[in-house]
Amino acid sequence: MKIELFSVPGCVACVSVRRSLEIIAQERSDIVVEEVDLSINPERGSRYAILACPALVINEKVEVIGAINVKRMRRLFSDIDAKVALRSRDLPLSSETLMEAER
Repeated sequence: MKIELFSVPGCVACVSVRRSLEIIAQERSDIVVEEVDLSINPERGSRYAILACPALVINEKVEVIGAINVKRMRRLFSDIDAKVALRSRDLPLSSETLMEAER
């Protein structure tokens, strides 16, 4: 799961969200977090129309604007995992997958 944390210096809520992400990243090896400083890289924020911080972009989709605690973040990630799993089941089988199944 690719997570972009959009923040700015001096943002207390950004620090809180960063700490929550650090906790969860220690629990889950599939999480890759990149922090983007909007004061240095405003064009990255404009790609997602982010006008406030903190903001979380997960798998290239804006999921959260504002503060979020660890408990809510875990629930959010669990919901995203479930959606990804459902989508992957709905994908048509590739010819490679079919050949493997026939063996």
